Amino acid sequence: MYKDQVYKLEYYKQKLISQSLSLGEFLNESSLDSALKDYETQFALFKHRYIQKGSKLDVKDFNNELAILYQDLLILYQVMYDITIKKFNKTKELVSIKLNDLERIADQYYSRCKLETIAIFGDTLVYQADNFDITNKNGKSYIKLPSFTTYEGATLAFLASVDNLDNANVILELNPSQNIQNYESNENLFVVPGEPEITTKFFELDSSNKYNGSFILEHNPDNAYQSQYFIYSGKDMINIDGRYISISEYNKTDFSIEYNVELYIYNATQADFNFSLEPLRSNIDNHYVTIKDRVQKFTFRMAPYSHLSVNTNGIVFCAVDKCRVKDNRLYSRTFYNNVYSYMLETVSYNKEVTYANPVAVIDNPTNKEIKIKSLAVKQNRYSDYDQVQY
Repeated sequence: MYKDQVYKLEYYKQKLISQSLSLGEFLNESSLDSALKDYETQFALFKHRYIQKGSKLDVKDFNNELAILYQDLLILYQVMYDITIKKFNKTKELVSIKLNDLERIADQYYSRCKLETIAIFGDTLVYQADNFDITNKNGKSYIKLPSFTTYEGATLAFLASVDNLDNANVILELNPSQNIQNYESNENLFVVPGEPEITTKFFELDSSNKYNGSFILEHNPDNAYQSQYFIYSGKDMINIDGRYISISEYNKTDFSIEYNVELYIYNATQADFNFSLEPLRSNIDNHYVTIKDRVQKFTFRMAPYSHLSVNTNGIVFCAVDKCRVKDNRLYSRTFYNNVYSYMLETVSYNKEVTYANPVAVIDNPTNKEIKIKSLAVKQNRYSDYDQVQY
């Protein structure tokens, strides 16, 4: 039944009730339903009436007919209003759905931008902000994440944002034996197991090679993106209170006041120090030192007119700095005065590692609905192994 027919039936129903009450009668529902069957609701309430020419105007009938016409118009407007309101509400609902969807997408973009601009790590290996595959089991929620590929020696950070649970209880299981705690303030980092390939090359430079903190290499390494570079300055030289001198020159010089010595020993297993007078301070406990790192820094506060010497199976340098290689040019923060002998160390990780089934695990003893904003895995190409250990 159409909307206008419903309103017409209601009009006829109220008319019948009024007529019966004026006669002192009462119509029950069955009587009303039976009487309403005689009314035709497919046509207008007003029925055309033929008026014979020359007949007198019946004002009462005329007014009744106007009232019926008014009811027809009222029903028509009511139907139009209902249709308009229905369309408006439907449009409003669709707009609301679209707005909610846009807000959700905008929030995802905001979270992704925040992740890319605030987090200290470089490459984003995994990012997911919706359509999570969640399984609840034994008081935990498991969320499957896409597989990803990284490199041996890379440092990974897992960044989880969950609104209604403690983010500290979210971990990433890479495999049964490896997992990552949720990243927080440069903590809970994971280094992909593996050993780097290390190569070295010596350079002899003069002042003409140096230009704005860089100098040109003979060739640009092929794996520059997958490598880190360190510049070792001054072979067989040491740092004396900021002056860089050769060990042979040092042995010929007398120091009338206390002074500081700083040196680095590279690629050694041991170093045996000898002192003409015991140092006032040092960062070693014994004269003989077992070296485990590929480079180790030594510092001494020496008494006046005292000297030290060292026997080692490694190489002595006066300084070590991290540097960058790009377009056949090596960039370093510092090149030292009177230092012309350098060694470039290249630390490369070339083996890929794929994690096929990473799963985020969240403590959820009550199996409550989890409101996850985003889950991400970011990669810093190099591990702490690449940092010079002092």
